[in-house]
Amino acid sequence: MSTSTLTLTYEQVLDLVKQLSYSCQAELVGFLIESRWGSLDQFTKDGEEHGRLLAWKRGKDWDNMNDEERLDFINDIVHEDRKVRGRVYKD
Repeated sequence: MSTSTLTLTYEQVLDLVKQLSYSCQAELVGFLIESRWGSLDQFTKDGEEHGRLLAWKRGKDWDNMNDEERLDFINDIVHEDRKVRGRVYKD
């Protein structure tokens, strides 16, 4: 029995994920979080620590930001990262 390999681009993978039902997308997110961080709790803890570090590097104080300021800050970082990679996505 032979094995075949299918090579997909990042964009092709995203397009396939978008075709999944909401419940399958949620299951995929859970799988990705657990495979990388082990649990949602660790993912959340790591995410907050990473946010704190990024804020500090940009002269901001994560702990003194309210929830709206944190969300705005994270959105700015995400969009900045997408532009750096040469990918601009519509929201």
